[in-house]
Amino acid sequence: AYEIRLSLVGSEMCIRDRYQRRVRASPPKRSVVQMPFKRFVQLGRVALVSYGPDRGKIGTILDVIDHTTVLIDGPADVTGLSRQVINLKWITLTAFKIKIGRGARAKSLKKALEKAKVLEKWNKSTWARKLSQQKIRSNLSDFDRFKVMVLKRKRSTLVNREARKVRKSNEEKKKLKPRKLKAALPKVVKAVVKSAAKAAPKADAKGAAATKAPAKAEAKAAGKGKK
Repeated sequence: AYEIRLSLVGSEMCIRDRYQRRVRASPPKRSVVQMPFKRFVQLGRVALVSYGPDRGKIGTILDVIDHTTVLIDGPADVTGLSRQVINLKWITLTAFKIKIGRGARAKSLKKALEKAKVLEKWNKSTWARKLSQQKIRSNLSDFDRFKVMVLKRKRSTLVNREARKVRKSNEEKKKLKPRKLKAALPKVVKAVVKSAAKAAPKADAKGAAATKAPAKAEAKAAGKGKK
């Protein structure tokens, strides 16, 4: 019994050693978590001023002073924004970023903006287009707004008319597919009926001729018997 116990303990030790080796050989897989937010307050980040007298102008962050304020510059002759210290609540970060040193001068900032083509990309973005449309609409008069309203109505009527045409065509296509099959069946039936009708008189004529021949023979035989 003592030997059996020793063998059992030894087998348990072997199993434990094998399990530990497997665990060491295959470490657990760690799930990689990606950050959803990618726009950070950092050097070279292009930002839009959303509050204050310079509202609607873009600039580049050149230095982070503390957790509430940053140093930003346009420069003034390019975007109209002069170098200033601004609160982070007054700006909104964009997706554009350039490589630039801390507290860079206006000349080096211009070169970096031209190299990265930030202004061209910004003007092509939907954000910049919406801002330009808002500026144009804010400067319109009452009569200009009335014109815009009339043009919008005309556009909506044209769009709805074309949409109705497309819907009707799609509905007709969907309805025609089963109807074609239903219409094809009566045609086949009619063709079969016509062929049967054409064959029927011929068969009737042949049958009548076959019945008339023995009747004539019987009549002739009866006439000869009388004689």
